[in-house]
Amino acid sequence: MKRRALLPLALVAVLLTGCSADAQARSSLAQTAGTAASSARSAGLSLGLEANDRLTPGVLDTALSDSGKALGDAATSLSELTATGGIGAARDNMIALVRSAQDAVLTAQDADSAGRLTPSAAARLSERLDGIAQKLAAGSKRMERG
Repeated sequence: MKRRALLPLALVAVLLTGCSADAQARSSLAQTAGTAASSARSAGLSLGLEANDRLTPGVLDTALSDSGKALGDAATSLSELTATGGIGAARDNMIALVRSAQDAVLTAQDADSAGRLTPSAAARLSERLDGIAQKLAAGSKRMERG
């Protein structure tokens, strides 16, 4: 008789643990996506300034390097996060966005170091990174709301 009385309590504990893990995954996704959005936005702003000849030499390289490292860290964090169901799909989408931002930053770095980063190319990459940053920020807000 006592075992039957404990069964509902055990079931509730298991369900609450699942909810807790889900909430933790959402929180981690929201935070990482927000950080990645900031990094993509920073790189985009730097490229926008470069397109308008408003940066001193070396500043763009530093900004892109810092953003690239932060985006790499975000990609690693997202890849290591265990998430299932809808949260897993959101994580996969965020990973794709972060990798797209990394690609844009690497493209800019390569062009800059080769002396081939034209104002129009910098402007296009800036717009691309801004769009990615907006999508990451929106995903972060969705995760925060649950």
